[in-house]
Parts: sequence; structure tokens; C-alpha cells
Amino acid sequence: MEKTLEESLNDMYRIGAIQGEHNINWADEYNLLEHSKNYYKKIKTIADEYGVGFDFKLEDYREDSDYEEYNLWDRLAFDLSEKLKEHILIGVKG
Repeated sequence: MEKTLEESLNDMYRIGAIQGEHNINWADEYNLLEHSKNYYKKIKTIADEYGVGFDFKLEDYREDSDYEEYNLWDRLAFDLSEKLKEHILIGVKG
């Protein structure tokens, strides 16, 4: 999807705000698994707007990690956000 420079910058801000909100509220959340899934869903919503796909699945992280499931969702969301930010920046530079 083509977005204007202003829209792209706003999306970068949204991604940062979502990550900041997740990090701030993480320790206060009663249900860490649900909180981490919501973090992923918010990032995925923006990624879908750009048509940014992601090859990794939760199972890919589970195989090489002893983390709790909520940590796996966090890693999945973070990696998707990094791919999304790279995609947005390439579009802005182009």
C-alpha cells in the first residue's frame, strides 16, 4: 500500500507508541500471555496495512527457546515490528 510521507511517519510513531505502551504496562499486567498477544495483534494490524508478511510462526520460536509462551509472542511481535519499520523506511527513502 502506498502511503504519504506524513502517513508513514505517523505509522512509525504508532509502532513506537505500541512498543512503549507494551513495555510500560508489561509488569502491571495480570495476564502476561494475553497482553503479549495483544501487542502482536496491534503490530500485525499496521503490518497488514502495508502488506508486510512475516514468515515466522510462534512454533519457530518455541523450538529454540525455553521461554514462557508470552515471551515467544513478545519476540514474534518485536521481529515483525522491525521488519515493518524497515519496510516503511525503505518506502520513505524511495
